[in-house]
Amino acid sequence: MARVVVVVDDDVDPSNLHDVMWAVATRCEPSEQIDILRNAWSSALDPRISPADKLRGITSHSKVIIEACRPFAWLDKFPPTSALSLAEAAAIEEKWGDLLK
Repeated sequence: MARVVVVVDDDVDPSNLHDVMWAVATRCEPSEQIDILRNAWSSALDPRISPADKLRGITSHSKVIIEACRPFAWLDKFPPTSALSLAEAAAIEEKWGDLLK
């Protein structure tokens, strides 16, 4: 019953909301990469479907699909990711953690 689907590249952890929102903010062109599907399949268990619609047997809703991927047409020219790896962040924390707090 997902209402929001975000498609990301393999360098983004889809289980990390911070990573996903970073991809949306830096890789998505809203006018080209956001679509709304209307009357998509759902179920009677969907809490957002009104009681009146449920009585009439209507169990559909809309979904938004956000493509937050680097543009394939110019993938070789897209700026490289500047984020630190987990290992790099841990090394900085270990070395400078006391000063950063």
